[in-house]
Amino acid sequence: MEATIELIKITGVSQYCVFAGSVRYGFNKPVESTQFQKGHTYSVAVVAGTKGGKYISRVDNDLGVLSADQPSTTPALNPSFNQASVPSNAPRRSKQGEPLTPYDLATQERISRAGVLQAAVQAVASHASSVDDLKTKAFDLAESMLTWVNNSQPVK
Repeated sequence: MEATIELIKITGVSQYCVFAGSVRYGFNKPVESTQFQKGHTYSVAVVAGTKGGKYISRVDNDLGVLSADQPSTTPALNPSFNQASVPSNAPRRSKQGEPLTPYDLATQERISRAGVLQAAVQAVASHASSVDDLKTKAFDLAESMLTWVNNSQPVK
């Protein structure tokens, strides 16, 4: 029978076999259970038995405990790294329960303008004969929509 090379991580060792997860591997001579350690990964030559079982005929390498299986020990982060220095003249967003800042109001206005203009372009796209005609109709519709929604400045 032809042997295939497999990498197996040992999850259990007994006198007559080893387990890699739920798969049982028996031993062919000269392999013995003393060659295996639980938690280690091995490169082994495996042959199939007549009844479908797997048997280790040769141990090629003990790769030990692979780094992916070891718990990672990362150093704790320095909390001072999380403190960003913000210039005092930078725009500031309001917090929950506070009145809106000029930055928030300008952001809302830009979002409203973009959304209304997108909706207007989609609404008049099938009725426009050219790109220039589309722009004119879309801007007119967006301006009237914004005026109606906000009672504010028209689209520019």
